[in-house]
Amino acid sequence: MIMLDANAIIRYLLDDINEQADAVETAINNGAYVAPLILAECVYVLSKFYKQSRSDVAVSLLRVLECIQTNDVDVIRASLILYTSETMDYADCVLLAYNRVRGTEILTFDKKLQTRLSSPQ
Repeated sequence: MIMLDANAIIRYLLDDINEQADAVETAINNGAYVAPLILAECVYVLSKFYKQSRSDVAVSLLRVLECIQTNDVDVIRASLILYTSETMDYADCVLLAYNRVRGTEILTFDKKLQTRLSSPQ
């Protein structure tokens, strides 16, 4: 099984280097895998370097999740959806998603995250 890095996913999404985007598409069609941490890196790169909106980043990565394997896909989907409606960073959206989707208790000293964890969905 092929594991994709963030650069490969970015090339695929942006389709700015056709040869590389095609190679990633082939890998995806052959069952490629991505680690959730790599998706977090994609969020960072797309939002900070490519100046994409939170919504555009989430839509792009949700589309990728439809055709690629990853762990905790339910939590990752929820975190991307939260990312579109929250002002907190993506890592905190992932923690909030684990809490909401899986009921995972989160220990944090971040007051903003504590507030979101204690508020109803």
